[in-house]
Amino acid sequence: MLAMRLREAIFDTSNDNSGALPTDAGHAVHGWASQDDPWIRHAVDLSPLSPAQIDWLLSLSDESRRRLSAAGPYQCSRAVEGVRLNDGLPAFGWPEPQAARPWWRRLLPFG
Repeated sequence: MLAMRLREAIFDTSNDNSGALPTDAGHAVHGWASQDDPWIRHAVDLSPLSPAQIDWLLSLSDESRRRLSAAGPYQCSRAVEGVRLNDGLPAFGWPEPQAARPWWRRLLPFG
């Protein structure tokens, strides 16, 4: 019994998202974030997103875009839903993580 509890504590699968499916919005965000060329990024279909989510997405820094690209469609679904985890990913409705902001944005009154 103790060995089973220890194994559950070490290999906690309660937060495992391997069986969860990403949403259409998550696929759109991941597809947009995965493109390095800005011309191709602006050709990605963002219709599953609301106008506020599109504004949020287009305002992200290149560092945040790379993080979303590396995270995958499921994490992009969570980010666009506004779920903020301590993984450094940006989330809709939350300020962009400090580490991802360019130094000059802190000098601006709205940055």
